[in-house]
Amino acid sequence: MGTFRARRIGIDTIHGEGGVGGKADGLLALAAMEIGPPLAPLRNEILSYEVHERYRACGAFDEETASLVEGLAMAFDCPIAVRPSQPSEDDPERPTSGGSVSYMLPNNHPDPRCRVRQLRRALKHIYECSATGFCRDPRAPTAVIVSPIHGILSRSNVGTLHYPLSSGVADSICTHPISGVEATVGFGFDQGFARVAFGHGYSTVRMDFDVVPVLGILGHPRPAPPPVQQRYLYALNLERNAELAGQEMETMCGPLSLQHADPVALGHFGSARSVDFKTLVEEDRFGYASGLRTIMEKIASHARAPFQIEFTFNVIGGEGVFHVVQYKTLRNLRSERVEIPEDGRRALLDTNRVQGHGVIQAVSWAVVINPFTFEEARRGDIRSALCDLNQRLKADGERYVLICPGKVGTTDPRLGFHLAFDDLDGAALIVEYGYDVHGAPTVEISRDELTGGTFGSHFLYQILGGAEADRRIRQWKALGSQGTHFLTNLIANRTIFAHVDPTTNLLDGWFFIPPDGHETSPIYAKRFEEPVTIYADIFARRCQVK
Repeated sequence: MGTFRARRIGIDTIHGEGGVGGKADGLLALAAMEIGPPLAPLRNEILSYEVHERYRACGAFDEETASLVEGLAMAFDCPIAVRPSQPSEDDPERPTSGGSVSYMLPNNHPDPRCRVRQLRRALKHIYECSATGFCRDPRAPTAVIVSPIHGILSRSNVGTLHYPLSSGVADSICTHPISGVEATVGFGFDQGFARVAFGHGYSTVRMDFDVVPVLGILGHPRPAPPPVQQRYLYALNLERNAELAGQEMETMCGPLSLQHADPVALGHFGSARSVDFKTLVEEDRFGYASGLRTIMEKIASHARAPFQIEFTFNVIGGEGVFHVVQYKTLRNLRSERVEIPEDGRRALLDTNRVQGHGVIQAVSWAVVINPFTFEEARRGDIRSALCDLNQRLKADGERYVLICPGKVGTTDPRLGFHLAFDDLDGAALIVEYGYDVHGAPTVEISRDELTGGTFGSHFLYQILGGAEADRRIRQWKALGSQGTHFLTNLIANRTIFAHVDPTTNLLDGWFFIPPDGHETSPIYAKRFEEPVTIYADIFARRCQVK
C-alpha cells in the first residue's frame, strides 16, 4: 500500500492524505494566527483519515502504519497525549465535548518496544471506539493527534507524577451566568470566562472534586468570588508505562490529595498546603492573568465567532508559558432574539438563573425526579429510569423538561445526580431545583412547605440540614459543579439549563403531583395539559415555561 506522505505545516506534521478532523483543524487554524508569547507553539503529529481507513481496511496495523507508529513513539522524549479528531468536532451546533476517548501516555519506558506497544494500543482503542459515544458517527473517519504534555515531575508514595502547573478552559463569552458572572453579547475577550485548576486538565472538564473556577479572569476587574481552596489534583502516573487495557483514565491518578504534589509548585500559589489562585490571578504572578487575557485578545482579533480554548500553563526558565491543546468555535448566541410575552398565560416556571438562549415550542412532556419520594438507596435506579425515558422520548421525537434536585452533571452525590450528557441529551430544558438531596432519612419532608408553587425556606433547610449546609451548598452553587464539557455540550445542543432557588423563583407544584400509578415513584414522566413553550433569554437573565 505504500508509505504515508508527510506534510509539514509550521512545526506540525500531517501523516497521510485526506482530512484531519475538527480538533486538528482548530489547532492548525490557531497556529496560523501566529499569536506569539506568552503562547508557545505546541508540536502536533497528526495521523490523517487515511491512516484510519488503512487500519479499517486491514483490520490491524500493516507494515507501513506500524513503522509510522514506532517513529512517533520515538519522536518525543516526554509524556504524550493521544486524542481523536472527527469531522463533527468543528461544528458548534454539535455536542462533541468529552464525547471521545483519549489517552495520556508516560512514553518513558526504558524498553522502546513497550513505548511503541502502549501507543499502538491507544490508537487501536481510539479507532475501535470511534463508532461509540454520544458524538460519534460510525461511518466517519477518525484522525489522531499526538502531542507532548509539558509539566512538572514529582515523586510521591503513589508513584512518579507528571502534571501542568495549571490547566484551564477559557471562553471568549460567558454563557454560564448561573456561575456568578453576567452573560455577554459580544465575542471579544473583554467579557470572557475561565475555569482553571492546579494539575491536569481533567480537573476543569470533569469537575468531580474541589476545583477553583476563576470567574472573570479575562475581563474587566470584578469582585473576587468567595475564597475556595483546591484540595485535590489529577496527575499522570509515569510508572503506568507498559500496558493499556483501554480505560481512559488508567494511566492517571486522581483525585489526589495535595500532599502528593511538588512543594515548589505549590509554593507558586503562596501555600504548601492549599491552592486558591490568588497569587496567579489577583497578583498576576508569572503573568498568568495578563497572559491569558493577551492570548484571548489576539485570538479574538482573528476569530469570526465566539470560541473556547483548553490550555496548560507552566513556569519555564522563570517565565510563564501557555500551550493551547484545543481551540474550537462556539455557538453564536447573539444571533437569536428572544421576547418573552406578557400574555397572561400561567407560568409553570419563572427564574432569573439560566444558561442557554432561545425559544423552544410544543414541548409536551416533563420528566421529574421527585424529592418527596426520593430515596438515597435508589439513586442508581433513578439514573437508569431517566436514561430509558430519555431514549424513549427521543425515539418519539419528543423533547422534554427535566426537573431534578441538586446539581445535574456533578459526580459528587452530596450535591446532586451524576448524569452524563448523553443520559439527558433529549431534554429541551434542564431545571435544577433546591440545593441538595442528601438529607438524613430521619428528616421529614412535608408537602405543606410547598407554597405558591415555590419551595419555602423551611423546606430548603429541611433538605439541607441547617444553616451550615445551606452556606456550603450556596457557595458551590456560586462556583458551579459541572465540568466545562457538560456545560459546553448543553449550549451546542440548544438545551436550556436553569436553576430554581426555592426561596426566590417560581416552580409550580404541578410537577410534583405524580401521575396515576406513580404515587411512590421517585421519577416519572408527565404530560402537560397543553404543549408548553420554553423562553430563555440569557442576556435578560430570565427563563419561563408557559
